[in-house]
Amino acid sequence: MASWAKATLVSGHPIYLDLAKVTGAKRVRGQGKEFTAIYFGGNTEPFEVVESPEALLGIDAKPGAI
Repeated sequence: MASWAKATLVSGHPIYLDLAKVTGAKRVRGQGKEFTAIYFGGNTEPFEVVESPEALLGIDAKPGAI
């Protein structure tokens, strides 16, 4: 069953992600950029969104984790 989350691309456009199909998510920081890379199966290029992985999953971040 699909579990949808609304996110914002780094370009500012909204996107809806089917979290049941996400294979990975990581927070990227450096060179003046900060975003979350969201990976889906065989896609080589991730979606880059401004929300943290914890915000997308609706979980509390552990201190020092983000």
